[in-house]
Amino acid sequence: MINYKISEHLKKQLDNSKHNKYKEIQNFIYELLNPPKRMPYHLELQNFLGWIDSPEFMIKQIEGINDFVNKSKSYDQFIFIGMGASAILPELLLNEKWINKEKVNEGFHDNKQIFKPKFYFIDGTQDRNLKDVINNYNKTLIFFVSKSGKSIETKTIMQNLINIPDISNNFIAITDYGSDLYNFAKSNNFLEIFCNPPYIPGRFSAFTYTGLIPAAISGINIKKMLESVIEFKNSIIKKNTPSLINLTNYLSKMLDCKINIVNLLSSNEKDPKLLWIQQMISESLAKNNRYLIPLNSDLKKLKNREDIVNVFFKNNKYSLEKINNKKLIQSIILNNIDEENLGVFIYAIQLIITTLSFIEPQKGLEFNPFTQPNVELSKNEYGKHSILLPSLNEFQLPTPPNIKNLKYISFLIFSENNNKKKKFNKFQEGISIEEEIIKKMMHKQQIPYFIDFAPAYLHTTGELHKKNIQNVYHILVYTTPKDAGWEVNSDSNGLRDIIDVQLQIEIKIFKKHGLNFDIIHIAKLNEYLKNLF
Repeated sequence: MINYKISEHLKKQLDNSKHNKYKEIQNFIYELLNPPKRMPYHLELQNFLGWIDSPEFMIKQIEGINDFVNKSKSYDQFIFIGMGASAILPELLLNEKWINKEKVNEGFHDNKQIFKPKFYFIDGTQDRNLKDVINNYNKTLIFFVSKSGKSIETKTIMQNLINIPDISNNFIAITDYGSDLYNFAKSNNFLEIFCNPPYIPGRFSAFTYTGLIPAAISGINIKKMLESVIEFKNSIIKKNTPSLINLTNYLSKMLDCKINIVNLLSSNEKDPKLLWIQQMISESLAKNNRYLIPLNSDLKKLKNREDIVNVFFKNNKYSLEKINNKKLIQSIILNNIDEENLGVFIYAIQLIITTLSFIEPQKGLEFNPFTQPNVELSKNEYGKHSILLPSLNEFQLPTPPNIKNLKYISFLIFSENNNKKKKFNKFQEGISIEEEIIKKMMHKQQIPYFIDFAPAYLHTTGELHKKNIQNVYHILVYTTPKDAGWEVNSDSNGLRDIIDVQLQIEIKIFKKHGLNFDIIHIAKLNEYLKNLF
């Protein structure tokens, strides 16, 4: 189970809360995991509960996975292309040696390549030409990961690559049986097609081919991982896991104490665990009336904010002694998350998210934790609107809002995440100019914030951004192809048009939901922020 510690101030505050759902939480999880008891639970959700038994299903597929891993040993590079969980989960289950040692060197400097990683993950913010990444086409496997195969970004990249013989000979699909991607892969003679078990929502699909294929290739003993998850699951059924119930109850009590922002922190702010949990909370819990908001803002010294709890992932940098101080009095440390118990950690988080989704609504189930209705609305509106945004020389700076009582600010950036516009730190890890501007200003003012890039954010935190939460402000940052100094990358994977159309959709939907937002030209962002404060 997750080994966690709570700062003294937060524990005392939560222990004093009269809100206690320990027994309800215990009973819910017990019945959820027991097939005979499971059926009465909201019959309309039965088609989303396949993840509960996916460890048992996938452990029977070990021999086939190992055969594929043995064949893959003749390849030098593995590239995974997907959106949202389809991009996050393959990296989440990757052997830590590749995340910790290889990823820090990933980057480009002065348009000159420094390192070509063995494992590479591409989502809708990646506009880099694959030629910059691939060492040898014949020695590279390219995985297209999508539950439905309908993600416009993944389809665009795939269709742009399918006619390049050197690349398309080594395509692999990970998807659901009968999906658009399955049919495309079959028609185009993909090297391999992996079909996930049915009835599993995308972000709950860690224990399917989506997570287990990259895990096995990178050297993780997936059989041992699945066995540990099954053992953990059985211990819950036997009611031998009070720590899981206690942690879930503490999170429920936080909402009662009006602590509804979790500031996710790690020594690596691109930590896949952090990004996955941010998505799980945003897409499952942010819809509830008693909502949780996950921030990945790297603000470690927030003061005088009683609505925030800092959640630290295991890291030598943090200890109870350090968090039990005036700066970080409301903190939780999640320890003991390594390769040996990563599977248990993931399964526990899935249980916690599902449980809170069911027990927190005051009138029973109000929101399906496994779907994203407002995100689907955005996708359905794709291409139906045409809003002409002013170019830089036509842009008029809007009047900033009064930020005195703002809960947080989200920055949604609709611009190619181009490496030519990046600065590089001593590890050559790129940060875009707009990110640097935002972080510098927000850290100085100590205001919680999001930074998400389109089109990827729609698949990761999009549901949260459609919710009308009081005292929240959204800033849509954009550029247009004709603006001098912000040229479109000619090596793009074809995502520029998607970014432009998505911005138009978001403006329409933000207005429909009555959200507070401004639209800022990227070249005027610094000036806008100065006026904001």
